[in-house]
Amino acid sequence: EIIELARNPAARLVGTGEDLLNVLTESLARLEGLLHGETPAARFLWDESVSKPKDESAISDYIKQHLNFDLIKNGVIVNREVEIRGAMAIKKGEKTDIHVDVAVTTETPGIMERISVVVEVKGCWNRDLDHAMETQLVTRYLKRGGYGLYVVAWFLCSRWGTDYRRKSTPKITIEEARGKFEAQAAKLSTQ
Repeated sequence: EIIELARNPAARLVGTGEDLLNVLTESLARLEGLLHGETPAARFLWDESVSKPKDESAISDYIKQHLNFDLIKNGVIVNREVEIRGAMAIKKGEKTDIHVDVAVTTETPGIMERISVVVEVKGCWNRDLDHAMETQLVTRYLKRGGYGLYVVAWFLCSRWGTDYRRKSTPKITIEEARGKFEAQAAKLSTQ
């Protein structure tokens, strides 16, 4: 592991859920850089014919594709719409937006342990935006423990046309939104 880390400066040793969260956060920061870089990839998240953002499912697919490309070479498995609790009778099971798994060695030779992170993706227009981090991610998906990441795709800008979802978006800057959700995450993480 040490030799591989020395060979590849981008490699990260993942042994805990916190390590995996850090790797994902770094990868999402790289994605943010690509979205706003010299050749902005943000256009792939817009329905350009009507000047509106794509839906949350398409955004989740885009993020999953990025994570696959960025992380799979390091043994991280990224899944979409993973059923984490089976359906009972006719009720649908709960499905996460993105589920990230990594196998790590344990102190017992030949035994691996799976570390997982559930990623919940919301568009800035989502009516549950302000409380879904707690009610959906923490209370439902992580109720038996584990690690979660709340990703908000923020589109509020002059490019956005008359789509009804724009009216549902809080009229705050991306920096204000980032601060608000980081504070909420810090509060929920103490639990």
